[in-house]
Amino acid sequence: MTVREMHQSNRVAWNEAAAHYAEDLEGRIQFLRAGGMNFCAAEEPYLRGLGDWCRRAVHLQCAGGTDTLSLWNKGVQEVVGVDISEDMIAVARQKSDALNAPASWFCCDILDLDPVYGDYFQTAAQMEQGWGPTYIGELAKPKEDLSRKYESQKTFGQIINPLVQAGLRLEKLEEHAEPYWDQFPNLPPEVVAKLPNTFSLLMRKD
Repeated sequence: MTVREMHQSNRVAWNEAAAHYAEDLEGRIQFLRAGGMNFCAAEEPYLRGLGDWCRRAVHLQCAGGTDTLSLWNKGVQEVVGVDISEDMIAVARQKSDALNAPASWFCCDILDLDPVYGDYFQTAAQMEQGWGPTYIGELAKPKEDLSRKYESQKTFGQIINPLVQAGLRLEKLEEHAEPYWDQFPNLPPEVVAKLPNTFSLLMRKD
């Protein structure tokens, strides 16, 4: 199975997940209309003063668009969201239409954004890197009834080196211990607090 085939399987799965995003559509619109911003604490230091210099922000894998439109509330003049799920894009578009926000939405595989993939986007799956099948949420169905979703694990080197080779200069790299769900229920909280769950990467093109 190729990476593109895996992405298409992911597209079907995220279309299923979009039904849950649509259920809270009006709530999300009201949240954004009131100036709400859907950022976590670890992201805030990287977004300070964003409106002072960022005219257009591009959000890859934007899902239902709440985070993307939060960037607009943060002061960005124009936002662009990209996602492989047409149902997610439909939800995002309904939000920006209701808010009359300066937003553009594109439904495509991120591989199609640039004809030159380089080493960052592999066009052939490397199974040893962890392209294992998983499932998105419960969606009130048994997992056997859900579409299969694929994900892969990458090292810091596999992420950062291609960006450096593309001409980006590393300014800041941080790891964050804040959990987004209870993924380690059998570990003591003091141990979980020492494990990195996400990272922030700030790079600049000179």
